[in-house]
Amino acid sequence: MEKKTKKAFLSGSDRIKGQAVLDEIFKIMGLCSFPLGAEKSGCKIFVGIERFIEKVKLILIKTKLRLELRKNKDLSLIKYITGDAENPPLKPHFIKSTSAINEARRLVTQLSQPLADISQLINDNLFILQRHQENFDLNTDTLEELKQKLYMPVINLQVITLTQPVTVCTAKKCAEVYKSYRIGLNASQ
Repeated sequence: MEKKTKKAFLSGSDRIKGQAVLDEIFKIMGLCSFPLGAEKSGCKIFVGIERFIEKVKLILIKTKLRLELRKNKDLSLIKYITGDAENPPLKPHFIKSTSAINEARRLVTQLSQPLADISQLINDNLFILQRHQENFDLNTDTLEELKQKLYMPVINLQVITLTQPVTVCTAKKCAEVYKSYRIGLNASQ
């Protein structure tokens, strides 16, 4: 069922007030205004337009305040960067120092890799020795059989003094593979 509402039209003086408000809104928005009731279809503006106009004015005022606040913040940021009578301008960040920091970080990482490899080899050797110790404790072999098992596969590292920092070669030609009790160990030379 359609709801019927009473349509109240603006009187002449109300229409002039409404036109003034619309003109003000359009002026703020930078738009052209049009006279009330001058539409081709002959439609007239209803009384509810006043509430609509008030809401539009409120929205425009809030928008204007937000834009002013944004403008003030932007201006204060520009003053902070460029400086003013009270504060000096920001000093530019030197890219050269950033590059030096990144190069130092890369060099530290590169030089710490051989130390990590060495510590891994030490842990592997300790594990192999522990495993041999457990085998000897559990073993009931004779002395001759134990002499045959006397060899303990331990990876030895050769120390070479270098003239400059270098990293360990990881190519296949630079590595030897040792196997002990189904454990494969790689040793870099």
